Amino acid sequence: MLGAATEYRRTSRAACEIIIVDDASTDETIDWLEKVFEGEVNWLRRQRNGGFSVACNNGFRAARYPLILLLNNDVEIESGFIQPLVEHFSDPNVFAVTGKVFELDTRIFCNGGKVGRFRHGFWSMYANYDARGEDAAALVQSKQLISGDGNRRLSMFDRSKLMLLGGFDELMSPYHWKTSIFPTVAGSAAGRCVMSREPWAITTPVPRLTLIIAKKAVELVAVRNRLIFHWKNVHSWSMWTSHLLMTFFFSCSAS
Repeated sequence: MLGAATEYRRTSRAACEIIIVDDASTDETIDWLEKVFEGEVNWLRRQRNGGFSVACNNGFRAARYPLILLLNNDVEIESGFIQPLVEHFSDPNVFAVTGKVFELDTRIFCNGGKVGRFRHGFWSMYANYDARGEDAAALVQSKQLISGDGNRRLSMFDRSKLMLLGGFDELMSPYHWKTSIFPTVAGSAAGRCVMSREPWAITTPVPRLTLIIAKKAVELVAVRNRLIFHWKNVHSWSMWTSHLLMTFFFSCSAS
């Protein structure tokens, strides 16, 4: 991240900052990082673990500049990653921009623009799309690379619109659906949500630590948060009818 920030300052002459939020970690990672990056980053150290949404919102509130690039600690970004994302915000309707992700070892494309569909009573955001080659620039220019969701590992946000929404929903901490504010909430509360997936901005996820929690507990939180998301963001009678019928069907099937 430091290399990308340095490159962005050099090429754009724009100011930027790096904020690292420590969500009450118990190891020596922060002490090590402070020694390595002394004077180059700003630190926020939480006294109590609040989960991803809470930690992100702390960082959002502390940020001083109009655009926020959210990065997980499990990604590596190329030095020229930032500027292409910033360029999308020349369109005042853009709320967020997400990059595309490649696996660390294989360099296989694994995440990009999201195709959002409401089907069987629920929003589905699992289908990815990509754009490459000479046509990619034209697709960006014509605003055709719309994404139904943003990758929480590496999305850039218009800070004012994000804060208008109150940031990420802390009710959904600590995991699952915590950053899912697309497409309905962002579209209604922050103006038209135009999530353009940047074809030249490439990131590589590095191996992540496993969440050491009972599988059943994780599944229960996932179901709870999925329902909360839909109850907040399903607004038409036809969608509600479909959602309630499918929820009843799934609950009967699980019992």
